[in-house]
Amino acid sequence: MKISKRGFVRGAAAAFASGSFPNAISRALAMPAMGRTKSIQDVEHVVILMQENRSFDHYFGTLNGVRGFADRITAPLAGGQRIWQQPDGAGGSIMPFALDAATSDAQHVTSLPHGWADGHDAWNQGRMNGWIQAKGKMTMAHFSQADIPFHFALANAFTLCDAYFASMPSSTNPNRTHLLTGMVDPHGQHGGPMFQQPIENRETFLLPDGPRYSWTTYPERLLQAGVSWRIYQGLDENGSFKIDAQDRVRRAADPDPSDPEAIVSCFNPLRFFKQYANAPVGSALYERAMTRRTLRAFAADVQAGTLPQVSWLMPPLNCSEHPRWSPADGAHYIATILDALTANPAIWGKTAFFIVYDENDGYFDHVLPPSPPASAAEGLSNIPVTDDIHTDGLPFGLGFRVPAFVISPWSKGGVVCSQVFDHTSVIRFLETRFGVMEPNISPWRRAICGDMTSAFDFSASNPARPVLPRTSTYAAMAAQQEALPQPAPPASFVMPAQQRGQRVTRPLPYRLAVRCLPGTGAITLAFENQGTAGAVFYVFGASGPPKRYSLAARSTLSDSIPLSESGGYDLQVFGPNGFLRHFTGSSVEHGIEVRHVPLREDVMIEVSHQPGGASAVSIVDNAYGAPKLTMALPTEKPLSLTWHAASSHGWYDFTIATGAATQRAAGHIETGAASLTDPAFG
Repeated sequence: MKISKRGFVRGAAAAFASGSFPNAISRALAMPAMGRTKSIQDVEHVVILMQENRSFDHYFGTLNGVRGFADRITAPLAGGQRIWQQPDGAGGSIMPFALDAATSDAQHVTSLPHGWADGHDAWNQGRMNGWIQAKGKMTMAHFSQADIPFHFALANAFTLCDAYFASMPSSTNPNRTHLLTGMVDPHGQHGGPMFQQPIENRETFLLPDGPRYSWTTYPERLLQAGVSWRIYQGLDENGSFKIDAQDRVRRAADPDPSDPEAIVSCFNPLRFFKQYANAPVGSALYERAMTRRTLRAFAADVQAGTLPQVSWLMPPLNCSEHPRWSPADGAHYIATILDALTANPAIWGKTAFFIVYDENDGYFDHVLPPSPPASAAEGLSNIPVTDDIHTDGLPFGLGFRVPAFVISPWSKGGVVCSQVFDHTSVIRFLETRFGVMEPNISPWRRAICGDMTSAFDFSASNPARPVLPRTSTYAAMAAQQEALPQPAPPASFVMPAQQRGQRVTRPLPYRLAVRCLPGTGAITLAFENQGTAGAVFYVFGASGPPKRYSLAARSTLSDSIPLSESGGYDLQVFGPNGFLRHFTGSSVEHGIEVRHVPLREDVMIEVSHQPGGASAVSIVDNAYGAPKLTMALPTEKPLSLTWHAASSHGWYDFTIATGAATQRAAGHIETGAASLTDPAFG
């Protein structure tokens, strides 16, 4: 019986609503975590799956409680347009639009440009206005819960990271290489840099003169340290997943090309490294990384209690979620992995399972990716950035946001974690757990991107078990839709709504402040970071590209910015997790200082008096309903007051005005405890 696209959506939504889920997951998620230390040391197995080519907004812009389509703290576009109104190059704009699952083959959207050049063109030095010209109109397409119910169920069951970025604004292999090695050899000392898709990606291990790359990979470091690991790849001929030629790439160096075990996945970038491509048959690198070890073998290892300490899973091409392959097939593959892991509760109770996506394909995401400055003209950094700037002057990263799930007994509950991560953060988690360091990770990435531990609560007892829909029928239902036409942008646009409701949010290491100090002919921006993680700020002025400032943990940095010809300034400063300071005024106005009060959901505000300036100050709440405050400004000392944000769970967004000077301040106050997401999301 032919199933319509509308039928697929109805069926998937009904499966989600019914609460049906595999018995194995039901049993395992009802069990507490194993281990006694209530720390990362209780993690005995780390399983890593990298899927393909989806942006965060493309999948989760409509999910409640994340930085999605309801985000108010967004980069400004020229002409007063919002980030959602991407210019089409013809005087109009295109906004995010839902894929029409009733009339088009939304499950099999085509891949868009996703290389180094078009990635930088979309970013456009931080202006974030080049998406349509670089990627095409379909860049603004997005899914909703009815289209990807299993992915929404994962987010509602475990922990979703909404500040996880691709390592580079580029294609598959450079990003997968960051996941497995921590870098792409930026200085070209070992055959790199790998900043574009290698031409041998779809054909063979070897170029005519042999594989290019030779730097040390993280699996090699684990091997030297005695930490067990394996790459699971390839498919069983009689298995349930459709086999593509790219699921069984062969090494040209193998003595017996007919050996059915001597195959690798097209998603395994280690095949581009000399030491792997030429590893002798029977050697550790060959056996662990260059041979077929299927999902069936993975399940057997879990059941037998022989799962390595670290496992990387390479998905079948048809289940990788790479456009044109469907999220439905990816959901079924992920569910099969979860079934395998939870078949042995003793293994599941000690496992951390990461599901990340390599890059965004060409699909739009609205959040500014942290990026280092290449010169003083682009900004400043008190963290070394040499390893993060290509010889053409463009930064190696970060790329745009992608989905990332943390699935474990210590990450239940539909939680969101908003610390900045990238693919090297997964290596950092392994570093923290097993003590094997990766020197390839640059100082800048190490400072700016976390180690994923903030996404866990190792003290958690056992929250109520989540509900996951069955996926066994997804693939067949999606396959019925391939005869439908490809989706296209609608004739008119309405900004999509984000689901209402808050989520628990994990504590973050950010404690940031920025002051605007007026002067003669220029103002000084004084950045302060009292947190335990580095942070990147974008500063937008009236014209030109924004400047970027990288600030190490527990440090300060300042820069002088000339006033406009009229003697004023209008500067917007964006930081992580919705941090915003918007300064307007002139060189003779009052000084306004806003900073977080440690360990309390309060903001300290201080306004200093300037002779000849205004005698009153007003504060207007922009989002959370607090009444307007108006008070006299004393002449003998600064005005000091405390803005209480407990009723909005530590979130604040207010504008202070005194005379011609204003400052809008928004963000979240970290107290070291879990909180709730921004109620202004809806």
